[in-house]
Amino acid sequence: MLLSNKDKRVELDNEIIERYTELDQKKRFMGIEPIESNSTGDNIYVYKDIRNKILEVNKDAAYVVDVLVEYLYKNKMSSFKTTLWSSFGDVIVNNFKKYR
Repeated sequence: MLLSNKDKRVELDNEIIERYTELDQKKRFMGIEPIESNSTGDNIYVYKDIRNKILEVNKDAAYVVDVLVEYLYKNKMSSFKTTLWSSFGDVIVNNFKKYR
């Protein structure tokens, strides 16, 4: 239900996954001081920057989210998804709303 099209098989895109992984690992060094933060203390600027840098690889946010959801939820089985949700949560929520 987090995918843009739940019936379509998602092929993993290594370039997107590598960029996401690189930025996720470096995120604590990307922001010196929070400019604005939300209630969880996340630095919104950092996640906007991560989103923009990943979208440089592929401009289709729905496709990027599908690849990352497939990777993080089905392949890697990661319990840490803050970067995904803070960077692309709007897209994921819209996907979810389509199937409610």
